[in-house]
Amino acid sequence: MKRRVMVNKSPVLSLIFLWIVIIILANSSGSPGGYTGSKSDNGTTCASGSGCHTSPSSTITSSDMISTDIPISGYIPGKQYTVVIKAAKSGITKFGFEITSEDSLGNSEGTFSNSSEVNIKSNGKRVTHKSSNNSGSGSKSWTFSWTAPVKGSGSIHFFAAALVANNNGNTSGDNVLIDTLSIAEASISSTDLLNYAKITIYPNPTSKQLTISGYTGAADYTAVFNSTGNLVFKENYSTTLDIAHLEAGVYYLKIVSGYTSVTRSFIKK
Repeated sequence: MKRRVMVNKSPVLSLIFLWIVIIILANSSGSPGGYTGSKSDNGTTCASGSGCHTSPSSTITSSDMISTDIPISGYIPGKQYTVVIKAAKSGITKFGFEITSEDSLGNSEGTFSNSSEVNIKSNGKRVTHKSSNNSGSGSKSWTFSWTAPVKGSGSIHFFAAALVANNNGNTSGDNVLIDTLSIAEASISSTDLLNYAKITIYPNPTSKQLTISGYTGAADYTAVFNSTGNLVFKENYSTTLDIAHLEAGVYYLKIVSGYTSVTRSFIKK
């Protein structure tokens, strides 16, 4: 009877406890988004503002967490790079993170990819941890891919916030580590761009015209070869080619810029 009386007299406490449990379980599978401390997030992390791990005992500390294989010279537009987040704090066994990449105005730039270690949010504009990958002993790291934005995007700024939780069943004592990393856009030539462009040609098959997509540089020329490797015709580079005069069959389109070239096959109907 005493136990019944206590429960009936404390519905508010029961709801509060349930609310805390729901928050903890939900965020173990990833950040809800908007808590990286970036410009677009108004500097908010999960331990500040309306963050669900805010408490009088929470701290926000700068930490060297972000590393990439992007060279010092800067990112190549459209190229995919590897990003690693490593959060470390002695005695901690539960970790989580969120990262985004923005330009100087706070606009999202570049695209993150899903992996066995992370989930993307906002159509690849953010990435966060998974529930199956949030445990560690004093540290935790996550590895994932980031595809650089288009040419002319300028310097990109990564913002990351990592939760280091004491796993005591509530948010008291949970702290946040933050880090930023700025990467310049590389000064590159049309030849360099050709190496990394995701070039496609369409429609394919076609009977009249081919369109080149995915390359914004200025190549020297295009050349078309038949299935036996003989040159059929060659002309100055253009994003469209008239192939109506070709006989039906398989051909190869070669796009040339300096000493670099890429080749795509197509079928003339």
